Amino acid sequence: MSKIVFSLFTLLGITSLADTWVDPETNVKWSYHVTEGGAVLGLGYGETAVPPDIQGQIKCPKMLGGNPVTCIGEYAFKDCSSLTSVDISTEVISIEEGAFSGCSSLTQIVLPDSVERISHYAFSGCSKLESVKLPESLASIGNGAFLYCKALKKVEIPDSVAFVGDFTFAGCSDLNEVSIGSGIK
Repeated sequence: MSKIVFSLFTLLGITSLADTWVDPETNVKWSYHVTEGGAVLGLGYGETAVPPDIQGQIKCPKMLGGNPVTCIGEYAFKDCSSLTSVDISTEVISIEEGAFSGCSSLTQIVLPDSVERISHYAFSGCSKLESVKLPESLASIGNGAFLYCKALKKVEIPDSVAFVGDFTFAGCSDLNEVSIGSGIK
């Protein structure tokens, strides 16, 4: 699989290497690729970072391939419907498009102070997500980032956030309080 993905990346002119790693403590197999900025969980192109049938709580690795994990890649946990909680390492700067979309059992997520960007539809369809703590380092929240997070009740957008995309909280039927920081333009 890694050689096929690497060949595809090479053909497309993408300078990153795809690989996998099995956590010896949990036996979870992680897929990732390395870029100039560090390791990115997931392979993109619809390939998740972990098997989609993963259950319960999961702790993201801090290092992969000798590089810090700086990004939760596109669709890295897409449709991991039995995932309930994720511990994200303090090196992660970006949560990419659809990273946790369809994680219908995810109830809470605490983003580390390192996260600067939540991309489009990152948590869309996380229908049991009740709480999310947004860090002071966050600068932008993409379109539909929390679309259809029906159980979400309260959100505090920190002063550091300058941009919140369209439909970010659309379909959040239980959302009754949003505090907007002073950084919003």
